[in-house]
Amino acid sequence: LSPQKDELEIQNQGRPLRLYGSQGEQRSLALCMRLAEARNLSEHQSEGAILLLDDVFSELDEERRARLLALLPSFAQVLVTSATPVDCREIAATVHRVENGQVRPAG
Repeated sequence: LSPQKDELEIQNQGRPLRLYGSQGEQRSLALCMRLAEARNLSEHQSEGAILLLDDVFSELDEERRARLLALLPSFAQVLVTSATPVDCREIAATVHRVENGQVRPAG
């Protein structure tokens, strides 16, 4: 059994991150936990996990965005959504845009 979110308290320098952490710090922690879970699943399954990250860049600063982008190629499959354009030229990616309810290749 895994703990429920409300049963888990993570602290930074002895203070609960939920109360004293910035939105970016809280988002980074949640993202780290998801990435660790996906990595763990991949190591214990015959196939890699599909990592789904919805609007993951919205509260991350440029440094955290770059770190995340550098990690993504290590996963078997990743689907990322973003409300704002993201420069992902450094990684092999297929990018699509949703405009007026239609999905179209970006470019």
